[in-house]
Parts: sequence; C-alpha cells; structure tokens
Amino acid sequence: MPSASSSAYRRINAQRTLLCFISWEIDKVCLNLAKQFGATGGFTKALRAKVAK
Repeated sequence: MPSASSSAYRRINAQRTLLCFISWEIDKVCLNLAKQFGATGGFTKALRAKVAK
C-alpha cells in the first residue's frame, strides 16, 4: 500500500500534468481561431504575445 505522502505526490503530479495538457490544448485552439478568423475578427497572434507578458 502506498504511503500517504507518495499518494499525495502522485495526485499533485497528475493535476499538474492535466493542467499542462489543457493549457496546450487551449493554446492550439486559440492559434487555430486566430488563423481562421483573426483578420476579420480583429485579433491575431501578436495580441496573444501581448497577453502572455
């Protein structure tokens, strides 16, 4: 049986991994939307770079 600390570590590690995965997926969707609609919608990848700072 795993100890409570190793179980907590695995849980935190899983949460961080999921957060990273979701963040990358959101980033990909946003880039795709910028490619498809950025010119007509008034937003581009340059705006994304400003927000990230």
